[in-house]
Amino acid sequence: MKRNKRRNPIDALLDEDYDGNIFVYDAKGVPVEFEQIGVLPMDEDGKEVVYCILHPVKAIIGAKEDEAFVYKIVQKEDESGLERVENEDKIKEIFDFFNKACEELMYSED
Repeated sequence: MKRNKRRNPIDALLDEDYDGNIFVYDAKGVPVEFEQIGVLPMDEDGKEVVYCILHPVKAIIGAKEDEAFVYKIVQKEDESGLERVENEDKIKEIFDFFNKACEELMYSED
């Protein structure tokens, strides 16, 4: 699939065939380029909530070089957006879920 650097990040994340980088805008409206690590639909109180793990392509001040960030896809009025997850317990839960899914996938291919 052709990679469009300014593709809507939600559309890009939910497109199983798209493996290009996405752009998320910071609080100042500056685009930050991220590599997709994982998209995780999770059940929360009987409702599907979609999280994504993203790794910045360029270093972000105050972040470790190998640090990835967790975002939640949220619906706001008539449009979807990404909201960064800040709660450490929730971040750990999402990374644990991701690691378990990767492990299961790895063993299912054997």
